Amino acid sequence: MTKLKPQPIAYRIRDAADVIGLSRSTLYHLAKQGKLRIRKVAGRSLIAREDLLSLLQS
Repeated sequence: MTKLKPQPIAYRIRDAADVIGLSRSTLYHLAKQGKLRIRKVAGRSLIAREDLLSLLQS
């Protein structure tokens, strides 16, 4: 039986950039424009998977 790898609920900036094929600076630019939400958790900048999906659907 094959187990599916669980999807992360949030990504670090560099990982989010790799996942959706944009640069880190583009993600920061989108956040500055209010089109993407970056959350600080325990000193790390994270982007929720839902927010990435919403960005791609807009």
